[in-house]
Order: sequence, then structure tokens, then C-alpha cells
Amino acid sequence: MVNCCREPLAHHICSCPPTMMERLWYNTPVLARSWSLIVVFAIFGFVVSGMLPSEPGRAVASALCMALVIQSWVMQRRYAKNRERLVLLTLALTLPALASLWLGLNVLRFYSYAPESRAQFYSAVLRPKRTFRAWHTLSV
Repeated sequence: MVNCCREPLAHHICSCPPTMMERLWYNTPVLARSWSLIVVFAIFGFVVSGMLPSEPGRAVASALCMALVIQSWVMQRRYAKNRERLVLLTLALTLPALASLWLGLNVLRFYSYAPESRAQFYSAVLRPKRTFRAWHTLSV
């Protein structure tokens, strides 16, 4: 049998099965339009697990995540069939966008304020803790 996909014939309609390259999972349109969101969640996983402890690294991660969320929104916008779906996709992408904004603001806060001494932090933590324990023992 002649391979119809390899020979161009004007009068012949090509109905061959997909090639091996077309069958691979990484050629799917879902992955093509959401790869950046997968990378964003992987970066957040590094930050949350403590594998990215430095503040400059967190600043780069925040900027990269924000850029990738914007890129993901642009890609998803192309595939939205109506306004309702576009609004739903936009709302779904606000969570990673707000998380990367929060991460960036924490880095900005770290570099904006003078470091506090350990004693001030210790007393600031213990005072509410003592207040809560006293209130709890009185209420029980």
C-alpha cells in the first residue's frame, strides 16, 4: 500500500493516521497554552518548600511568575470562546497573580525596613501569646 501522507496528490484526500510526533502528549493544545502556569506553580512550590531562601531569588521568582501569569492569560484569551469563559479564566488566573504580587511585596518589605533586633521580635510574639493564654484560662 502506498503511503498517502508522503506523496502529494491533488485529487487524493489524505486520511492517514496521525504520525508519532502528532500523538505525543506535549503537542496537545492544552499544554501549549498552559505550560507557563505549570511553571508558575513549580516556582511557588520551590518558594513554599524553602528551596529558594534568598531574597534576590524570591524577587526574580516573583517577577518571573508575574510575567508568566500575564503570558498565560494572553494565551488563554486566544482560546476563550465567549466572554463568560474569558471572565472565568481571568478569575482563575488572579490567584497565582496575587500570590506573585504578595511574594514581590514581601521582598520589597524586606529591603525597605531596617532589620529589627531579635529581642523586639521575641517580645512582640510572646505578648499576644500570653494575652491569649490568660484570656483562654479565664474563659474556661
